[in-house]
Amino acid sequence: SYQGSPYIAMELVAGRSLRQVMDGERPPLRRTVELMCQVAAGLGAVHAMGILHRDLSPNNIVVTEGGQAKILDFGLSKVSNQISSLTSRGYLVGTLVYVAPEQING
Repeated sequence: SYQGSPYIAMELVAGRSLRQVMDGERPPLRRTVELMCQVAAGLGAVHAMGILHRDLSPNNIVVTEGGQAKILDFGLSKVSNQISSLTSRGYLVGTLVYVAPEQING
């Protein structure tokens, strides 16, 4: 924290967004599974620190030049101990096409 306020510092990541990867020549199934395992491991790591991303989409995942998947854009994230105040009823956060069905249904 800085002066009593939590913050997240992120590195500058060179590479292509997962959206760009998907729009190009798609990787073989094995490589796709590897990338998704990396994303799952990354989410597991931030969840273990009590952080919820809340806007995971192909635009917020970058595949580095070395082939590693990195999760970006924690702008809508929340600390999980604030779970009761994550969203207000009738208010959606994140990219609409990637919002969980239960959030859309209230």
